[in-house]
Amino acid sequence: MMHLILTVLLALLAQACGRVEESTETAAARPVRVRVVQARRGEITAVLEVTGEVEGLRVLRLASPVAGRVAFLAARPGDRIAEGEVAARVVPLESEAALQGFAMLEGAAA
Repeated sequence: MMHLILTVLLALLAQACGRVEESTETAAARPVRVRVVQARRGEITAVLEVTGEVEGLRVLRLASPVAGRVAFLAARPGDRIAEGEVAARVVPLESEAALQGFAMLEGAAA
């Protein structure tokens, strides 16, 4: 009985191996369609839209030696600033208080 089972299994295995070879040969024999065109100049129209974050190579923090209100800002985040260029103007708190006091005096005098 055992010999009969082994013989049947070997016959099935041999037949299965033969089928794999046949399918490989037919796949390799199929022609592949190719379209040939002549190269020409044109504009590149490929666009790549992605989502992400951009970080600068360097981050500089600006500080003022006096406390006050920022009256003028020459650049926005990401803009380049040359060395020595004015990045912002700060009105000192003392100057702001003096202006308010002067305005109050003018208002009282009128």
